[in-house]
Amino acid sequence: MNAPSPASAAIGRVVRAAATRAAAPEWAAMATRIADERAAVERFIAEGGRAYGFSTRLGHLDAVDADAAAVAGFIDDHRWGTPVGLDVDVLRLMDAVKLEQLGHGGSGMSPATAAAIIRHLETREAGEASGAWLVSYGAGDVIPATWWLADVLATTGVDAEAGDFIAAVNGHFFSTAAGIIALVDAARLLAAVIARLPGPALPLICEDGALAALAGVVAPAPAPPAGTQAPISLRDSAPTIRAVAATVDDVTRAIGARLADASANPRFVLDDGVRAVSANGYLDPDLSFALGRLGATARLAIDHVQRLVEHAASAGEDPRLVQAPKAVAAIAERAAMVDIPAPHGAAHSRGVEDLADGSLLAASAVLAISARLREALAVADAAGVAVMRDGVEAALLAPVGLDAAQASVVAGWADALRRIP
Repeated sequence: MNAPSPASAAIGRVVRAAATRAAAPEWAAMATRIADERAAVERFIAEGGRAYGFSTRLGHLDAVDADAAAVAGFIDDHRWGTPVGLDVDVLRLMDAVKLEQLGHGGSGMSPATAAAIIRHLETREAGEASGAWLVSYGAGDVIPATWWLADVLATTGVDAEAGDFIAAVNGHFFSTAAGIIALVDAARLLAAVIARLPGPALPLICEDGALAALAGVVAPAPAPPAGTQAPISLRDSAPTIRAVAATVDDVTRAIGARLADASANPRFVLDDGVRAVSANGYLDPDLSFALGRLGATARLAIDHVQRLVEHAASAGEDPRLVQAPKAVAAIAERAAMVDIPAPHGAAHSRGVEDLADGSLLAASAVLAISARLREALAVADAAGVAVMRDGVEAALLAPVGLDAAQASVVAGWADALRRIP
């Protein structure tokens, strides 16, 4: 197996940190960097520099200076929606992704609030946190991120300092964490489909990535009698396997790019002095498009499972099996009804926020489709569709940066997100 890619290493790092409730060793140098940058930012503002959300109000009011009362009200100004409970362990993954991105610098966050996020990751009491976790209009996830920040501050007893609100809630960390959950949950189920497929007609050949890992556990199918043509779904599974592998690689790459990004607005650049750069810290259509592909691949997998169930029903004598392929067809129809948001134009904050990537809701949509795939696999098992090979889940998850036990933990987080109305 090739060495982990930077993307898979970062995904593995944030998932392990959340699952074990322990900050990653790689973040050890972050505190010094954050303290040094914060000191520079405070000098910059004291000398008359302006920075969005640090010395100004937010949105279309960015030309207005922010006094202490305005700063204190930022959380209540953004805490909208109907709150529902969410397993705190999901929030720990939000913590971990935010910390990974903070480690790249440029946020201007105070050391006290950064330390509070670490304490939230490591010591937040188990249970549920209340918030409007999916109320996202796609131009950032400011509303759910505000509920997250409120929980961080309330449970650690820290008061946010000037600029901490925007440094904490801006960026794409929240949807990135949801994307990790959607990827891992779907990959486990797609592996279960590959485990039940007939083999490819010819050996799978690839030097790296998910397909190379799968080639080690998926052997070619026995050759059929000369001149015969089995149904497409039975004769050669290579197209479906390649699609799954390419999709998993694509989403892994897109998430890795996000984890390697500071994802902040403003983005402080400390070279010859301090510059507060106005940046699209939240906007990343790449992951949204990759999640759309993941949802489409999961739908294809459901269709392939339906054909396997049809073949199993046709080969048997049990009259009950007549209904099994129809049940999976109905499940496929339900999966087809799930809309996966794509990046789009918008007109929020009086036109200031006029592009959206929709990635949080795209991740939620993929989770809904994956739930249908899980139903389809349950029907396949009941109908006697056999598991043809072992080791597929481990092979498909390795390029993502996780083992089967870690992925099982993430699957629990997926179920927690799916329970949100």
